[in-house]
Amino acid sequence: MRLPLALCAALTLTAAPPSWNSDLSVAVHQAGKEKKPVLVLFTGSDWCPYCISLEKEVFSTPEFEAFAKEAILVKLDYPRRQERTPEKLAANKPLADLIALKDAHKVTGFPTVLWLSPEGRELSRVVSYRKDTGPKAYLAQLSGKK
Repeated sequence: MRLPLALCAALTLTAAPPSWNSDLSVAVHQAGKEKKPVLVLFTGSDWCPYCISLEKEVFSTPEFEAFAKEAILVKLDYPRRQERTPEKLAANKPLADLIALKDAHKVTGFPTVLWLSPEGRELSRVVSYRKDTGPKAYLAQLSGKK
């Protein structure tokens, strides 16, 4: 079966979704080499309603896809509070390291998105997400282009 030429062209132009890193130090190193800023998302992707809205309304859009080409992306995904007890942290070093990273960046709520320089210096921070803000306004707020 042969696909119509227009459909073939559309399939070819469809870009893959942006790629998210899960290691901040590796991402900052890469950003320094590539001279790109770093977008760091602190999220509770499966339990936080504001995080879920942000993902759906901003991070899954063509506007974000274009924006993301100029940055290194990092997603740090946190479990529910009851999964972050001292006992569980003591038994799970990767989780303890994740919590330490949240504390080091003074993240007190989800979602928190940091915009870092290629050297890892914080340029801006957006805490939470108001439903229906949309990609254009949110990305302008984050990147300081209000």
